[in-house]
Amino acid sequence: IWEKLPDKSRNGYWISTDWLKHWVSLDPVEKCDKIDTGPLMSMYHKADPTKVHGMKLVSSDAFELLCNTHGITEGSTKLGRGDMCFKTVTEECKRRSQNRSKKEILDSLKILLAEQPKNATPGDFWVSKRWCKQRLSGSSTDEDPQGEDVYCCHDSSSTGQGGQMQG
Repeated sequence: IWEKLPDKSRNGYWISTDWLKHWVSLDPVEKCDKIDTGPLMSMYHKADPTKVHGMKLVSSDAFELLCNTHGITEGSTKLGRGDMCFKTVTEECKRRSQNRSKKEILDSLKILLAEQPKNATPGDFWVSKRWCKQRLSGSSTDEDPQGEDVYCCHDSSSTGQGGQMQG
């Protein structure tokens, strides 16, 4: 089986690297657990690309031999090379893009909020880091009952001490 493991024909099946490590570590007379592809699957019952670090593509011949020798757990699916879940790929790309966008916005805000502008113009105001984070996360409310989160550098626009606007 060892010589047949590499998938030279590029039509193999995904198998858990943890299962392979366990199989390799056993004495030939020891019994090995059945192959379980469940942990490799996405919620759409395809190979989950976010778990690719925990799977290995083995030749179809080796996979069949391993299944015949050790069995495959009930409900496990043979996950072929072409069974990568593209829906999960799309969702993961969107998630990472949104996280990157939020990080870029926060980085820009940090630069902008690092110091007050030297030439304030009418209508300028500052908001707190907490207020910005709440807005970006969608957990903010439109009200600021303490007036702590919005700061105006113009005395004429401020109703509270230190230029804080009251909510």
